[in-house]
Amino acid sequence: MSAWLDVKPRVINSKDAEVRTAAGVFARDITRSISALQRELRSGTFKFDPQRGVLKRKHTAPGEPKKEPRPIVVSPVRNRIVQRAILDTCQSDVPRIKRRLGTLPDVIATKTSVGGLPGRGVPEAIGLISHAITGGAKWYVRSDLKKFFQAIPKKSVDTFLRENIRESRFVKLFMQALETELSNEAEVRQMIDLFPIGDIGVPQGSALSALCANIVLAGFDQALNGRGIVTVRYLDDFVILGPTKQSVLKAWARAQDILNAIGFDCHDPTAETGKASRGEIVNGFHFLSFYIDDQNLYPSVNARNDFLDDLRLCIRNAKSAIMAVKNEPRRAEPRFIQSLNLMDRKIRGWGDAFSATTKRVVLAQLDQKIHEMVESYLKWFGRIRRNLSRTREHRMLGIALLSDTPAKNLSSRA
Repeated sequence: MSAWLDVKPRVINSKDAEVRTAAGVFARDITRSISALQRELRSGTFKFDPQRGVLKRKHTAPGEPKKEPRPIVVSPVRNRIVQRAILDTCQSDVPRIKRRLGTLPDVIATKTSVGGLPGRGVPEAIGLISHAITGGAKWYVRSDLKKFFQAIPKKSVDTFLRENIRESRFVKLFMQALETELSNEAEVRQMIDLFPIGDIGVPQGSALSALCANIVLAGFDQALNGRGIVTVRYLDDFVILGPTKQSVLKAWARAQDILNAIGFDCHDPTAETGKASRGEIVNGFHFLSFYIDDQNLYPSVNARNDFLDDLRLCIRNAKSAIMAVKNEPRRAEPRFIQSLNLMDRKIRGWGDAFSATTKRVVLAQLDQKIHEMVESYLKWFGRIRRNLSRTREHRMLGIALLSDTPAKNLSSRA
């Protein structure tokens, strides 16, 4: 049930209509649905359903060459629940479960690996970087891994699990969860090679993909930390920090050797691609949407622009929804009030993600732009609400009308 509760918000509110419909069917009789899954898992008869492949196109600026689309694997609801249950088991703090996971809990506890792990994310990564700079780091190399999830060797994951977990049925289920069988293979046939069909690659979008990455890169994390070098990794993004240029470049060379040996390739920090860089920390660098130097931490220009664009999109969508209301009853559709609440949640969430910001004037400048955005929105709504009937005004505001409540048919009552 806990796995369902974790998956539920994402599938019920998914942008994918097929996923939302399936989630609604599953939730209609949740006790029966969960019991059926449990019976299949206990008896060993559970089978993962085929997934749907989606090629997510990346934005390219005018004049830039088109980027290769990102292959996303959309799993059915039942698959997702079982994948999440497997992940919860692997990340469990229950002593009797941890004892049966071998060294997997040690992999999860790796201090400098902060992506895809419970309770560790961007704030923890930035904290580790700040601590390293305070401790004397002067130079850095920043890079990320190419085609990361597509390059993860499933055989290495399988070997690790078999060496550490005695329950062969659990290991088999874990590996089956990584298999990709596309229900719409004909639709994506021209780019089928982008999807992890064979022994290499794990499905991007799976609850288990990040764990697989951390298993495969555990040796990298261990080798690239110590003797004055700190390497912080967030899934495929990593930064090497050290006291001298020589020590950092030596660590970078070792990192390349380790990564190449397990089938990964990373971006060259000397190439002007924006994917990697190197130099003195005093001159600043970008990592995980932060700008970092020896004195300051604050959101990068791209992060700020993306945030403001997201809020503008929220307002555009709300305006469309408000204007579409006409005389139709409002039941659960978002309108003016709900859009302000959504913006508030987005602003709070973004602020929490960048709470480590030391240059607070950057946040104040963003507040001013948000204020102007909201003020314009309020004025727009003030204009369109003039001369509206009370019922239509309430619908546009997003306040329910009791008269819109559907009548219940009582004719079946004796």
